[in-house]
Amino acid sequence: MLQGVIGFWNEAKGYGFVTSGIRQYFLHWSNVPKGYRPVVNYRVTFEVGPGKDGKREQAVNVRFADMTPQTPAAVVAGVEAALKNAGGTGVSS
Repeated sequence: MLQGVIGFWNEAKGYGFVTSGIRQYFLHWSNVPKGYRPVVNYRVTFEVGPGKDGKREQAVNVRFADMTPQTPAAVVAGVEAALKNAGGTGVSS
């Protein structure tokens, strides 16, 4: 299993990328465990499998490190905390 972080995630399109070292691996929604929501900078462990297009490797058997399944409120809290740590203002007023 490799370790990495969610480097990019597009919720509307259901895909993103996991960064491990200097490599990036495609991550499709179908490879995210049920009940989890990828958020940039979340730590994950994963295996590398062939992409469906046969051209790029993708992250499979993804496991989120130190996390339990996320409720929408927990996702918002996590995003707010990440923004606060990055100097942002959060998502609620």
